[in-house]
Amino acid sequence: MTVAVAFAFIGGVILVGFLAHLLFRVTKIPSVLLLIGIGIVLGPVTGWVTSGSLVAIAPFFGTLALLIILFEGGLGLDVSSVRTQAPKASILALLSFLISFLAVGALAFFGLGMPVIHSLLLASLLGAASPAIIIPLVSGLSVRQEIRTLLKLESALGDVLLIVAVLFLLDAHATGKQSVPGIALALFLSIAVAFVVSSVAGALWARLIGWMGKEPLAYMLTLGFVFLLYFGVEELGGSAAFAVLMFGMILENMHVVADRVGPQVRYFFGIDVRAEQFVLQAFMKNITEELSFLIRTFFFVYLGLLLDFSALTPVIALSGIAMAALLFGGRYAAVRAVLRKGTYTAGERQMVLSMLPRGLATAVMAFLPVQLGVPGAELFPIYAFIVIVVSNIHMTGGVIFAERRLGRERAAEKAAAPSPAGAPSPAGAPLSAAEEPGRTSAGGREPAEAAGDGPVPDAAVTVLEETPHRGAGEQAARRKPFSFTEQVMRLLGIRPEEREQQYLHAMQNASMAPSIFWVQILLASVLTALGLVLNQSSIIIGAALIVPIAWPVLAAGLALAAGDIYLLLRLLWKLLLVVLLVAALSALFSELLPFNAVTAEIASRTRPTILDFLVALFSGMAGAALTFGRKRLLRYFPGALLGLALMPPLTVLGFGLGREFSTEIFRGATLLFIANFFAVILGAALVYAAAGMPAAASLETVGARKHGEMKRPFVRFLFERLGLGTLIGRAGSTRARLMVIVVFLLALVIPLQMALDQLSREFRARQAVSVVEKMFDQPGRSAIINSVATIGEEEISVRVQVATNALFTSEDIRRFEERVADRTGVAARLDLVQSLSDIGEGRKLMGMLAPPAPDSVPYSPGVPDMARDLRDAVAAELRAMALPETIAVVRVGAELALDGAPPSFRVEYLSESPLSGDARELLARLMEDRMGLRPERLEFHHVPSRFDFERAGGGIRPDRSPGLREIQETLRRYPQVRAQVEIPADLGPDDGRKLERRLAEGASLLALPARASFIQNPELKGGVRITLRPR
Repeated sequence: MTVAVAFAFIGGVILVGFLAHLLFRVTKIPSVLLLIGIGIVLGPVTGWVTSGSLVAIAPFFGTLALLIILFEGGLGLDVSSVRTQAPKASILALLSFLISFLAVGALAFFGLGMPVIHSLLLASLLGAASPAIIIPLVSGLSVRQEIRTLLKLESALGDVLLIVAVLFLLDAHATGKQSVPGIALALFLSIAVAFVVSSVAGALWARLIGWMGKEPLAYMLTLGFVFLLYFGVEELGGSAAFAVLMFGMILENMHVVADRVGPQVRYFFGIDVRAEQFVLQAFMKNITEELSFLIRTFFFVYLGLLLDFSALTPVIALSGIAMAALLFGGRYAAVRAVLRKGTYTAGERQMVLSMLPRGLATAVMAFLPVQLGVPGAELFPIYAFIVIVVSNIHMTGGVIFAERRLGRERAAEKAAAPSPAGAPSPAGAPLSAAEEPGRTSAGGREPAEAAGDGPVPDAAVTVLEETPHRGAGEQAARRKPFSFTEQVMRLLGIRPEEREQQYLHAMQNASMAPSIFWVQILLASVLTALGLVLNQSSIIIGAALIVPIAWPVLAAGLALAAGDIYLLLRLLWKLLLVVLLVAALSALFSELLPFNAVTAEIASRTRPTILDFLVALFSGMAGAALTFGRKRLLRYFPGALLGLALMPPLTVLGFGLGREFSTEIFRGATLLFIANFFAVILGAALVYAAAGMPAAASLETVGARKHGEMKRPFVRFLFERLGLGTLIGRAGSTRARLMVIVVFLLALVIPLQMALDQLSREFRARQAVSVVEKMFDQPGRSAIINSVATIGEEEISVRVQVATNALFTSEDIRRFEERVADRTGVAARLDLVQSLSDIGEGRKLMGMLAPPAPDSVPYSPGVPDMARDLRDAVAAELRAMALPETIAVVRVGAELALDGAPPSFRVEYLSESPLSGDARELLARLMEDRMGLRPERLEFHHVPSRFDFERAGGGIRPDRSPGLREIQETLRRYPQVRAQVEIPADLGPDDGRKLERRLAEGASLLALPARASFIQNPELKGGVRITLRPR
């Protein structure tokens, strides 16, 4: 990554964070998932950033983000609210942690078969929510100050509980000593030390800040003191995070404390303490807010980068989701026990209930047992990442529903308790009937008369009736700013009445359509196939202009945004028929072709990349935006955009069904089409949702047309008898929109995951090739002219053309293949095409290749050639010997010294047990007799080939996991080695598949058919045997 790209990335993240913050202020939809999603795309999906390089800095960057966020959260606390809410926050934090701890621990012990200490460790690191996520979120929610304070304190205390519990259990595992009073004492001392130190430091620093006033460097000095406070509290054994939160609260509220205790201090000690001495300047809060926004934006992206699901299996995923469900159940029980209905409304309770997101503390503490070498803790990070994602999704949905409920509660409260006559209305509140100008009250009198102030003169009545009406629209416009939806509508030039027309048009596109629709599909399919076969992009573009597939796809995006399950099902059925028709026509066309050449246009549709996904996503967004265009010409553009994204891969998919094309073409084109199809619908749904199109689903004309269509027998059976309409909800409602989106994502999660895995695998493979091939780009010697990589399931084929003035040797080719195989885990094959340049040594080499003159000096091989020849000769001699079948030479290395010393050789062999000293000596003597090699210059390195494991709980014993890691490393190091896995013959099919998945969790290469085979051995009684052999 260049410096310019790095700064572009930083600027883009800040811009997205700002837009997400604006979206949160308008819609109350948290930006956490969006920013984490950006990190997931940049990390686990595309592989642009590897999580392994980020884990090392997690404690530093995570601590920095936590300190800034907690400091800002403390500045937003009110001391009176803290005094009233601290007991409830403590009880809620402790109760939530204990219930979650017991529930997850029980699942891990009884359900997953983990040992007791592992179950408790996993339950501890999942037991508390993340203050780094909750504190900045609650500051923008429309809840009372008491609720904000409660959630901030509860999350900070929960973080303390999580860290103390995990460290205590790790110490108990290392020493073997376990004491419940010990953890209680450690928890009490941690909070007590933090409270005392932060109180004293906050009071003294508040006075210093009040004395410095608006000194420009006052904030930097305060930030430095926060870091020193963190260090001091950590060294004293206290909770540094809780201390920073308290420090911020004391800085904000010290003037209130001084106002209350100042007279007593003056009376007893004679010290003049005034509130104005401790007032915190506004610029301190503003800078903290700006810095906190910057840090937390990158913090959430960084959290997404840390997530690694490479070892995820369906069993692990379901286990992680079950843990998240238990955490939700524990949260529900704690909230119900602590927050009573009489004190808190249903919306407030729901808001508190949704605040259970796990964050960086969970992720970092999940890696700690692995780093300390706790056996069997390898899956902790995966479980933690699953819970982090699921809990943040739950928090986002919970906040949306809670905000809507709070809005309804405020509206009901305002309607039930109108403002008294003559009292001024709150700023921005709508006027009541008695207050609104120009309207009469209950007795038919004007407001002043109804209030008992006597009759109002006619002139006054005229003023009351006419003056407000003259500028009512202007006053309303000044009082109520445009909403986010209205701003999008103005940007796209959409009039409110057009939304109804667009929705009716979408319903029309859901019908089977006239015959011209299918004729256009037929012609576009033939033209697209011809363009692909003839390698003519202009023909493909022309076919995209006439294909009518765009309108049903855009209508599907509208149905998805509106939560209209009936419309979405009809459109998907129609699109399925289109897919079948195009695929069948393409397959028939491929059968009639006299040749089966894979052109560049066809090949480009079989290798999906993340760029294709982004092109399809923005094509869907652009297509949805252009449907509102005033000019008739603009309405053709959506069809062309979406036709280019969908028709070519769909046609190539049909080619793959023909006998003349390979299954690789079918698989790649299928993944590309599914990914593009999903992206187009998603992009269109985003634009339609932003433009307020879901509101059109509840219009009377739309409902009347749908009511007529719902009378069909099958539709009535589906929506009335089976209750599908009741289950999903009314089209346009928040419930229906979320339900339909969830169903849509679940229906596509498997093919989309396959597509993303393919994207990630190919991207990482190409990245590995691009990094390793730099060995052929050496200034002053060689330059790469062209490089082409073909990524396969079992092999990566690379063709590199270089211009060089010194030829590369076969050793360089072997080194390239080994490096690519080490980085990807797949065997690599290099076809190196070398062209001699007419400069430097190239001129000499070209002269050497010319017919030699009679008096020319014979060519003398260089050191690399000599080493290669010696290595090949030694390997050939060893393989020619009558070695036992259980011994196989997998690699021979040669080293030539520049001081004239004899060459040294390293022989790496595969066998069940190391060669004895006598056997090594005998081999060395034989090599000395045959090749003249000295025995001391020959080194033998043993690579184990047989591993026996005992089964436990559907897998293998946790203490044998290092054996699986050794197998994984051997398969990665030697691509020519293959594993044979023998399992008991009495295992059923389900148990056998479960055992295979458990083995693949420890050694992922065992899941590849090209690297491993599974057979049943009747002689095995309950164990597993893995034998490594060369191919």
